[in-house]
Amino acid sequence: MALKKCKECGSSLSPQADRCPNCDAPTTRRKHRIGCITSIVIFLISVVLFSYLFIFLPDRAEKRKELELAKIEMQKEKELQEKRRIEDEEKNRIEQEKKNQENVFLQNIEKHYRKVQALYSQGKFHESHKEIDHFIKYDKLDYKDTEEIYRKLTIKKLDAEVRKIPASEVRENLHRYKELLDLDPSNARYKKKVAYYQKKVEEKLIQEAQNNLSGSMTILSKKASGLKIGMKRKVVISLFGHASWAVMPGDKGDLALPDPRIKLELYWKNTPCSPVAVQFDSAYKVIGWDEGRASCGEDAYFLEPPDDYSCAKADRSNFCR
Repeated sequence: MALKKCKECGSSLSPQADRCPNCDAPTTRRKHRIGCITSIVIFLISVVLFSYLFIFLPDRAEKRKELELAKIEMQKEKELQEKRRIEDEEKNRIEQEKKNQENVFLQNIEKHYRKVQALYSQGKFHESHKEIDHFIKYDKLDYKDTEEIYRKLTIKKLDAEVRKIPASEVRENLHRYKELLDLDPSNARYKKKVAYYQKKVEEKLIQEAQNNLSGSMTILSKKASGLKIGMKRKVVISLFGHASWAVMPGDKGDLALPDPRIKLELYWKNTPCSPVAVQFDSAYKVIGWDEGRASCGEDAYFLEPPDDYSCAKADRSNFCR
């Protein structure tokens, strides 16, 4: 192995030596080694700094945020528990107050009962009714004859109210008199009133039904009431005007003539209700009809014959006018 010289004193030394054995000066190999160690140290410090800046710091920030959110949730839960505690305390206070009031009432129930009797006997029905409300509140109507007094007071109250209702309001009168009859089943006047207003209500229902029926009739349907068996086709057309559709012998489908006696069936558009239909025999005289009140509104459109039966067609137009 070739020797090298020391740069300081010129002595010969091994290339593996770190320092000169003569002057103790460091060799270039020492410096190179120190440079490598320094680079490694710098690299390790850089890795640590990188990890701290880009891994540990964000992670700590996220944990800090989670901790703050947890604290907020804990605070909300505490506030909610406190609110529930206050509500429960208020509820218990109210229940206890009710119990105390009920105990006071029960301790003095005889006194209250005598007060009800006195007010009722003096004709102070309103005040007596207010006093009985305590018995109702604490479910003590069964105390002696309190329930009977309450029944009589209710009858007087309802009787006074029903007298103010106009006789024309038959349903309301019937309702009130039925209530009174339930409270006093043997009362002859209440029986008569219920029977009277029951009859009036039934008459009103019939009248309303007739009015509704009349209101749903179109002008054409009203004219149909003038039809008669044996009336000629020309007379019918003069009454209704030109027909809209015609069904003839040999036609197929849902509108095919169902009876061999029917030789012609004419339809008139009757918006907003179903068509008016008239059936004729072989002499073209009326043998039946439909006034067109089967349906009114949107559904009536589906009851109109299809265009195949239109009076605009050449083979039918002569029968429609």
